Amino acid sequence: MDKGVKRCRHPAGVAAVGACLASGGAALADPLALSGPVSDAGDFSLAQLESMAASTVTVGTNSYTGVSLWSLLGGTSTGTSDVIVSSDKNAILRDYIVATGSNGAKSLISLGELDPFFGGTGQPILVAYQENGNPLSSLQLIVPQDPTGTRDIAGLRRRMA
Repeated sequence: MDKGVKRCRHPAGVAAVGACLASGGAALADPLALSGPVSDAGDFSLAQLESMAASTVTVGTNSYTGVSLWSLLGGTSTGTSDVIVSSDKNAILRDYIVATGSNGAKSLISLGELDPFFGGTGQPILVAYQENGNPLSSLQLIVPQDPTGTRDIAGLRRRMA
């Protein structure tokens, strides 16, 4: 079963297109693939993810370490980005990511929630590989702004329904 996060743009009457962040299987040893309309598309090993600027967020009593989803998709701390591919008005609100877990749970995130100069002003949304300093068995999407944890996705899955 494939794992991942998919970035889509879905204006009225147009089929969804976008980038996909996916690992080939459940284990962290599998490479993570980033594809679609971003300049840094490619496969990322766990070692490569760990060599990127790590972010740590605290949610309740747990601490998660991983790569900011904004930076993994090509966004920078200055707000410039190759993530937003359209110049249409409010494109940042129409472009979104759908994350699906191995259990079928789904989470939708607009790119506006990720951009640090738009709505992404709190703790970053992460693709986490550690919890409390210990390796996770599969990559997890962590949305620290959601106090209920219902938008967090464990065992990211590539196939989108």
